[in-house]
Amino acid sequence: VTGVQTCALPICLLYGQTGVRFQNVDTPLGNGAVVQLASITAGGVTRSGLFIHPPYQGQVGGETFIEYQVPLPRAAALQFGVGVADNAACTDGVTFRVSVNGTVIWSQHVTQTGWQDVTLSLAAYADTTAALRLTSHPGPANNASCDWSLWSPVRVEAGPAALASGVNKEEAERAKKILEEAGAKVTIK
Repeated sequence: VTGVQTCALPICLLYGQTGVRFQNVDTPLGNGAVVQLASITAGGVTRSGLFIHPPYQGQVGGETFIEYQVPLPRAAALQFGVGVADNAACTDGVTFRVSVNGTVIWSQHVTQTGWQDVTLSLAAYADTTAALRLTSHPGPANNASCDWSLWSPVRVEAGPAALASGVNKEEAERAKKILEEAGAKVTIK
């Protein structure tokens, strides 16, 4: 069993809720905030994925997000990479953040240092449908200038490939069933 992919771009983009969070209130996209499929080059390596730019017109501060309702089986993990475009000459970096059900489980401020690849265990949320939010924030100085950030590739995986821990065939089949009931196309190898 090599694991099963359940939520990969661009399909997830169709089901995510996008918006801006400013002064602890979620609002629709605005003030220059963007969430779209795109490609950027970070550290000399080009990837496609989810381009998220924090708001920069008419307000100082705020962050842009996309949130998914994701059914999570046991042994699930979120895998993604984040980067800031090499040609974003005026950026001071972007603070990337992942939250589940409103709790931040990962945060990192990234400058133009190439791709940062991350795997996060979602075991604490097993057997639930969780609100998974990806956020791009302009950073400590609230300077959103040239914050050309990309999340790529973003996926939720279940099984041994996700956590490198012993998940038996029965657990993998159970995960497959949960994901298929949620409408995902699943293969187990």
